Amino acid sequence: MSDAHEAVPAALSWNPSAPGSVLLRLLQSGDRNVRRNIAARGDLPEAVVDAILADPDRFLRHVSPPRSARRAPRRRWSPAST
Repeated sequence: MSDAHEAVPAALSWNPSAPGSVLLRLLQSGDRNVRRNIAARGDLPEAVVDAILADPDRFLRHVSPPRSARRAPRRRWSPAST
């Protein structure tokens, strides 16, 4: 592929106006850098976050704390629970 064909997915992966459906298709691509660009964004639609959390790529699943909190609810410590 030419550099221009590789630049378009990379640019879309950072574009805050890219719809969730486009980001989901880019996640399905084999381009590791594009996939990691998407995972690094903080403004993702819920469906894209769900796809990242279900992805077998460990790096993609290593997400920011607000997203990782969706994996499992955190139990709060209280004196009564000891």
